[in-house]
Amino acid sequence: MKQFRWILILGAAAVLLTVIFLIVDRRAEQKEKIAHIGDGKQLIDIDPDDVTRMSIDNGDDHLVFDWNSSTGEWELAEGDNFTVNIYAVNAVCTYFCMLQTQKTVAFDCKDTSVYGFDDPVTLKIYTESKGADHPYTLLVGDSTPTYDAFYAMTDESNDVYTIDYESGLVFCSDKDLLKNQYLFDTTVSQVSYFKVERGGKTVAEISKEGASGLWEMKYPVDYEVNRVKIEDLMSVIVRTTVSAFVEDHPSDLKQYGLDNPHTKVWLRGTSGSKQMNLELWFGNDVEGSTSDHEMYAYIADSEQVFTITAAAAGFASVETAELLLNYCHSVLMNELKSVEVTLSGFYDLHETLTLDTENKQYALDDIDIDALHSEEVSTLFENHFRAISYLPFTDLALDDKPDPEAEPTASIVYTYLDGKKVTLEFVPKSDTEFYLFKDGKYTGLLTRLNQFTKPSCIIPTYEALQEGIRQAA
Repeated sequence: MKQFRWILILGAAAVLLTVIFLIVDRRAEQKEKIAHIGDGKQLIDIDPDDVTRMSIDNGDDHLVFDWNSSTGEWELAEGDNFTVNIYAVNAVCTYFCMLQTQKTVAFDCKDTSVYGFDDPVTLKIYTESKGADHPYTLLVGDSTPTYDAFYAMTDESNDVYTIDYESGLVFCSDKDLLKNQYLFDTTVSQVSYFKVERGGKTVAEISKEGASGLWEMKYPVDYEVNRVKIEDLMSVIVRTTVSAFVEDHPSDLKQYGLDNPHTKVWLRGTSGSKQMNLELWFGNDVEGSTSDHEMYAYIADSEQVFTITAAAAGFASVETAELLLNYCHSVLMNELKSVEVTLSGFYDLHETLTLDTENKQYALDDIDIDALHSEEVSTLFENHFRAISYLPFTDLALDDKPDPEAEPTASIVYTYLDGKKVTLEFVPKSDTEFYLFKDGKYTGLLTRLNQFTKPSCIIPTYEALQEGIRQAA
């Protein structure tokens, strides 16, 4: 009987100890849970592929961006007109979709203004799954006093959290940070039009919007362009960036020297399937700029004043001659049947070069070059031809009006394999400079006398060829 009593006592003690242990353990768990109730957590978790729209309200601006799935880019749907920095907008979206808190600093906060929520940055993300009426909403307040975090809330409660400082900076991006810093953000091959005007006068207008798809000079001269130099120019343009945005929709352009800009530039092109048009104006120098000499500029269609370094804006200083092929006439030896050269006044020369490049048969007047069996003479002949075909122009005189009936002091007649002829005539402008006519029409180009006389030019190579022939005969 005593043994049974002891068993009952021991069993009751065991039950009591178990109950006590459970109570203590539950209290410990509750304390642990309370201790960690404010720990960081996943605040927002969205599939970025589900996002269709994002809006940003930062007090000064209301901006709405739509995701274009066909182009894979963000597009501005509401707000001031500007070219979007798709990477900056995408960063805002990405940080939003995977946002975690560092800790909860206030539960069901009654006065959120102390954290900066009386004037917060408000971001909303719209998704395919939740629809246009149920966005995810994030409010971003002030940074913490130690500048290591930002305060944040959602529209689902009055709890106040801290988020990492980098995320807060991204969410607080102002409009200027969301603008594309590149003036004409596309590839070189997609630029199709360039025009520059200085002092109200068109300096150059080039385009590759014609049937050939190649760059051509539209104004001021109908002449073959240097496509390599143009491609280099376009390469500079598509890499040009803004130094800083200054003002949108300015009421006073005069303060920037943009009421009467000294230079204007027009650009056209595409970015993928999107058409691009840009009109730029250039104004005063920025007062106080030193090593990085800066000037004010203006994007006309979106009415944005910005600054740009003089070096970056170098494309606006281009001259017509820089865009032209620097030859009086561009031609290859294998395109021709013959070349006739006549010089008078400054040198007595009349010659005809007969060409058969397919069989490498050359003649100077009635002299068969190949019959001389001299590699040196053949080389001298080719050098002389290059001097003729590479004869450069040296300047432009677009406003001059030389007499088309004036007697030329030099001429070059190119006869092509198909019988077509191109005639260059050089009419004296002065004792050392000639107007260039092509097929009887003034080209607007000038050539100096020294382009005929200096080493490796027509006269010295002609004399070297004559001497080579005499020695080989």
